[in-house]
Amino acid sequence: ATPARNAAAASTPSRSSTPAEVKLDEVFHPPRQYVCSEAYPPGAVMAARAAPNAKSDIVAMLPSDFAYVVTGRSGDYLEVQVVANGEACKAYVPPAHQGQAMLVPAVVLDQVFDPPQRWVRSAGYPEGATMAVKSGPAWESKQIATLPYEFAQYLATGLAGDFLQVVLELDGVSTAAFVLHRLRDLV
Repeated sequence: ATPARNAAAASTPSRSSTPAEVKLDEVFHPPRQYVCSEAYPPGAVMAARAAPNAKSDIVAMLPSDFAYVVTGRSGDYLEVQVVANGEACKAYVPPAHQGQAMLVPAVVLDQVFDPPQRWVRSAGYPEGATMAVKSGPAWESKQIATLPYEFAQYLATGLAGDFLQVVLELDGVSTAAFVLHRLRDLV
């Protein structure tokens, strides 16, 4: 049987101790949905830990179709909600393994452009300005690149709020990313 997509874990190893309160570097309010990246091995399971480190107790083994509801980040770990031993609790999972993203934010686009649409810099774009390329469609998303002023056009595959989803070559890899489409009332 295929595991259901919910907060229940595939198996729930027992906890030997209750972890100390974890201080989050970032709090996600509202919580964010994360999904497995394309690099996540089919059928693999994720160890959810009692604290944000590789040596803490495993509280649950999460299946590859687990719906990650992320409430924050502590160092290199995401805080997620799981059910362990019949009780809802917080657990910690690494979103990357050996530099490869395993978990990524689920993106809900307001519009999908199929085929992709060509976008160009507006006449009001400041001379010499660069553009931040973000990993997600939010101000607080990690900046993964900077486009020079000379980068005057790109293909957009969708729109999420004030951000366009684009596909760019970053370090030789085709990467879905986001650039600001609108700044206040400017387009």
